[in-house]
Amino acid sequence: MLREREQGLGGAGGDVDGLPVLRLPVLAFTSATAPEDLREYMECGMDGCVVKPLEMETLLSTIAAAVPPPEEGPPPAIVEART
Repeated sequence: MLREREQGLGGAGGDVDGLPVLRLPVLAFTSATAPEDLREYMECGMDGCVVKPLEMETLLSTIAAAVPPPEEGPPPAIVEART
């Protein structure tokens, strides 16, 4: 549903009322380790999956893979809100 909502707003990279629509990274945290379960999470729009028990190194690398680095700092709307 989240990815459908993004598409309804013009998709990631589009804009609504002049503000950018950003893709919200979503990670699954689960104890289900069957390959079909993990595949289903990704097909539902998850950007990554961390299997329990949680290992910090795995968590950090999964987050790093799902969240792109900022290209040129925060979006203008955030800068305007801070000033």
